[in-house]
Amino acid sequence: MVQNKVKEILEKYKVTGYTFYKANGKGEGGIRGKGLPEENNVKIEVILKEKTLEKIVKEITKTLFLDFIIIYYVSDVKVARIEKYV
Repeated sequence: MVQNKVKEILEKYKVTGYTFYKANGKGEGGIRGKGLPEENNVKIEVILKEKTLEKIVKEITKTLFLDFIIIYYVSDVKVARIEKYV
């Protein structure tokens, strides 16, 4: 499963916090999984410092884009306790 592969990449870069969500919806290819419960989309949220972000995005692009449909977006955020983030 792609979330396990992403989790391995995050842990490789010492990311200690992330959130996985089951997601569903409709897009160009229709409804994902045709209603089968084991075929869910996954949304992953991670807050990272820019240096770590660039390394992770590069690795995900290189290793997972050929086999999975992946969309990622980057946004500036402000957080309390910045020392908690890699």
